[in-house]
Amino acid sequence: MSVEVGLSKALSAIEPMADRNPIILIDGRAGSGKTEFAKSLQNNLFQILEQAPRLIQMEDLYTGWSGLNEGALYLLREILIPLNSNQTAYWKKFNWETASRVEQLSSFEKTTLLIVEGCGSMSQASAEIADYKIWLEAPEPIRRKRFSERDQGMFDQYFDKWATQEDEFYSTHRSAELADLRISNR
Repeated sequence: MSVEVGLSKALSAIEPMADRNPIILIDGRAGSGKTEFAKSLQNNLFQILEQAPRLIQMEDLYTGWSGLNEGALYLLREILIPLNSNQTAYWKKFNWETASRVEQLSSFEKTTLLIVEGCGSMSQASAEIADYKIWLEAPEPIRRKRFSERDQGMFDQYFDKWATQEDEFYSTHRSAELADLRISNR
């Protein structure tokens, strides 16, 4: 399914949930187009609901280039479990330049729709909490090209290291199979 059709399907599925502040997960391998899709979904939902959904990006939760699993656990522990218990979620973003979490706490109360996007957002445990799950996929050459272009090649050396973590995570959690909607982003 194309991105445009996927966006339309996602909007029609999510809009009726808006009265209960759903949690939406958007996952897929690096370079599959998750960030752009999440921003487009957020903007479209804002126009429909006249309320901007909160967007949390997994890159703020990872602990560097070896932190995919830790980021997924941090999302679950600090954000999704508290929200699922009707509590406020508190977390600290990761600063990639200092390789440490910032002192300032971010917080979120489940007062609006939440979109979480990034590799590892959809684990078996997080899928049980989420209301709607979207998986984006693209062929590896396209993903590698997008990955490189996003930061002008500055992080190309990490693509294979990250892909290895993705292989392990996705074979364990079978994230694509947990999705309510699968989108091909060629």
